[in-house]
Amino acid sequence: MDRKFFLAAALAAATVALLHYMVPSQTDVGVPEGAVPGQGYRVPTMQELQRPLLREVDFIDKKITQGEELVDAMTPDVDARFSNYGGVLAQLDFSKHRGAEGIPLRTVHKKTFYEQEQGSFLVALDEKTPSFYERVESDDGTTVYRAKAGDWPITKRLTVDQCT
Repeated sequence: MDRKFFLAAALAAATVALLHYMVPSQTDVGVPEGAVPGQGYRVPTMQELQRPLLREVDFIDKKITQGEELVDAMTPDVDARFSNYGGVLAQLDFSKHRGAEGIPLRTVHKKTFYEQEQGSFLVALDEKTPSFYERVESDDGTTVYRAKAGDWPITKRLTVDQCT
């Protein structure tokens, strides 16, 4: 009986050691800054830890200095509309999927100039972000926009896939 007990204990210890070796341990988040012993602390949720740190975009132009130019890109399945305000996808409709009134399913809704920081595929920079993009080319589902942020050129190529 002693032999069986020691064999079971040795196998259990080996199993625990193997699991510690194979399964990575949780990383320690450490003590938050300014924490004092005895003070309460609220642990952030996973959603709070995963959200973007900076949600405000600082645009170069605060006022509208040029008109909005919309470019349509249509395929048999999708109707997309791109805007020069931020060089973003302004509107997206699925033409094959219609509601009760026959209106296509719209997943991206058009934003105003002052809501452009919520636009899809907006390039947001640390400092000044360009508000207006110049359309360089537009053909067969692909639209190319360009802008300058300081000395850096930004080129955006937005393509609507022709495949279903």
